[in-house]
Amino acid sequence: MSKAIRWILGIVLALMVIGQLVRPSHTDVAAASASTQPPVTAQVAPTPEQVPIHWHYDEQRDEMRGTVRKYAWANADEQLQFAFPYGGGSTPSIRLRKSGRGTEVLLDVSKGQFMCFIDGCWVYVKFDGGAVTRYSAVPPSDGTSNVLFLDPAAQFVKKLKKANHVTIEAEFYQEGKRQMTFDVAGLDWK
Repeated sequence: MSKAIRWILGIVLALMVIGQLVRPSHTDVAAASASTQPPVTAQVAPTPEQVPIHWHYDEQRDEMRGTVRKYAWANADEQLQFAFPYGGGSTPSIRLRKSGRGTEVLLDVSKGQFMCFIDGCWVYVKFDGGAVTRYSAVPPSDGTSNVLFLDPAAQFVKKLKKANHVTIEAEFYQEGKRQMTFDVAGLDWK
C-alpha cells in the first residue's frame, strides 16, 4: 500500500472516531428534546380581540363628485384548483361595495370563469349551519366572466354580519359546481 493511501485511511479513521465521541447518545437526545418541549396547558377560548379578522377594508374618493366608495372583502379559506389555462390555484373573494346606489355584493375569482349568462344564474349560499339559500347572480355588464353580482344584496349583507362562516356554491365554465368557504366573522359594515 502506498504511503498516500495509508495517510488518507488514517485521516478517515480518525474522523470516524471523533464523530463517535462527539455524537450524543439516544438518551441524551430524548432528554434534551423533553426539556425543550413547552408545558401542556389547557385550551382557552379566544376573546373577541383574539379572533382573527379576515376582512380587509378600503375606500376610494371621487374628488370630482365629492363622493366616497367603500369596500370590504374576504378571501376564501382555500383556493380552487382548475384545469389549464387557469391552473395554479384561484382565490375566491366576497366583496362588498358601497356607493350612492347602496351596497352591492360581488363574488369573484382571481382565475377562472363563472358559468353565468347575461340574463343571470343562481348561486347557493349557506350561512353557518343554516339552510341553503338560493341567490340570483348576474355578471357585470362589461362581460367580465370572473365576477358575479349577488341579489338581494341587503339580505345577504344582513346574514353576513351575523355569520362566522359562509359557503357559496357556484358553477364554473368546464369545471362544474364548486363550493367556496369563507371565514366572515367580525364584518364591520354600516
